[in-house]
Amino acid sequence: MNDEFTKDLLDSLGSDVGEKLSAKNVVTREQAVSALGSLSPVILSSLKRKQQDLDSDSFEALLSKASASESALDDLDDVLDPATPNAGIDEILDPEAQDQTVMALSKKLGLGGGAVKKLLPMLIPVILGQLMKKGKQQGGAGASRSSGIGGILDRNGDGTMIDDIAGMVLGGQSGGKGGILKMILSMIFGKK
Repeated sequence: MNDEFTKDLLDSLGSDVGEKLSAKNVVTREQAVSALGSLSPVILSSLKRKQQDLDSDSFEALLSKASASESALDDLDDVLDPATPNAGIDEILDPEAQDQTVMALSKKLGLGGGAVKKLLPMLIPVILGQLMKKGKQQGGAGASRSSGIGGILDRNGDGTMIDDIAGMVLGGQSGGKGGILKMILSMIFGKK
């Protein structure tokens, strides 16, 4: 379930995201970190499926429509502002997947569906930004961003989106030694 990417995401950004969202009274720090870690596999699974269905140019166009950019990481305050619109969510998750994700996260976090719906457009750009950053590092100079992130999706996007959504509720984590749940708990209670 995308453990390597999610671990890196939480190590790099989990604490900042948790602190900023709790400071804005959107959710608690723990809920924010849990949501970010749980949502990451769902987004990667969705992108992997879309990449398999689209040619390189169409996938690049989808990333552009979703405003996928590592620049989102430069100003987390703006990205994590509930008033900042993000139409790109529809490019990443179709309405049915959004509904399933909202229901699963709502159950996992103990929040109402309305609160979770506000979280998705804030957290998805963070996940995409980290993916773009890692894809650029992996792809090297001159490579298209779709080829760079393709390696990440192939290596980590090994589950289906439905499995990842179900895992939010059922706690089915991969990777032994606690998987994503252990990573989330270490982010909340650990050193960073």
